[in-house]
Amino acid sequence: RDWSSDVCSSDLLGARHIKVGPDMANTTWPLEHMNERFAALCELAAGANCGVVLEIMPWSNLASVDSGVEVVAGAGCSNGGLLIDIWHMVRGGNDFSTIETIPAGLIHHVEINDAADEIVGSLFDDTINHRRHCGHGGFDLPAFIRALDRQGYDGPVGIEILSETERQRPFVDVLNDAIAGARQQYTQARR
Repeated sequence: RDWSSDVCSSDLLGARHIKVGPDMANTTWPLEHMNERFAALCELAAGANCGVVLEIMPWSNLASVDSGVEVVAGAGCSNGGLLIDIWHMVRGGNDFSTIETIPAGLIHHVEINDAADEIVGSLFDDTINHRRHCGHGGFDLPAFIRALDRQGYDGPVGIEILSETERQRPFVDVLNDAIAGARQQYTQARR
C-alpha cells in the first residue's frame, strides 16, 4: 500500500501518531518483512513529524504482546511504538504481566475501555459494537493501569468506546461518562 497520502494528511492535521494494525487476515509474514515495512512507514511518518503506533489484535498475525514487540523493536525506529489496548489484551488472552516485559519507551499509546465478561457475537462484532465505559464491564482496569505504571509508561491514554448503544446517545453524554469512568478507574488503581 502507498501510505504517503495518509502520512501527508497527518502532517496537515498535526497528528501525534498514526495508528496501524497487523494483518487482519492472520497471514503469516516473515518477521524481517514486517520489520522492514514498519520501518518504512516510520520513515515516512518522520517526514511528517509524527510517529506510528502498532496495535496488536487477537484475530490477527500479531495477537500477542511479544509478537508486537518483535516487529516494533526489530524496526528500530524511535518514532515507532506499540499501542496497548486493554480490549485486545483481554480478548487475546494476554496477561497484564506481559506489559511489564515490554522494553522501556516502546509503548507509545494506550487505550482503555471495558466489555462484558463473555464475548458478544464474533470478536469483530464485540470490538466494534459492544465495548463499555470503564468500570461498567468485566475488565480489571485497575490491574491494567498498575501494570502500565510498573512498566514505567507515562504517555497518552485514549478512551475508546466502540458501541452501538453509545452511538445512539448524545455525544456530550458519552464523553462525560467516558471521562468519569476512566477517572474512577485511575483513582481506584492508584490508591
